[in-house]
Amino acid sequence: MGNNGECGWSVTVRHGDQSTATYCHMVPNQALVRRNTTIEAGRRIGSVNNSGHSFGDPFT
Repeated sequence: MGNNGECGWSVTVRHGDQSTATYCHMVPNQALVRRNTTIEAGRRIGSVNNSGHSFGDPFT
C-alpha cells in the first residue's frame, strides 16, 4: 500500500493461494483497507484516480 513508483498509489492484495493483485492509480492516502488485514471478496479497497505516470480520463 502506498506509492510504489511504478503505478502511483496502489494497494496489493495477497490471495489465499498466495498470488497477488496490485490495484494501481488509487486516490492518494485514501485506501479503505489497512496493511495485513483480511478482506472479503467484493470489498471496496479505495477509489481510482490519475496518479503516478498515468494520463487521460480514468473513467473511459
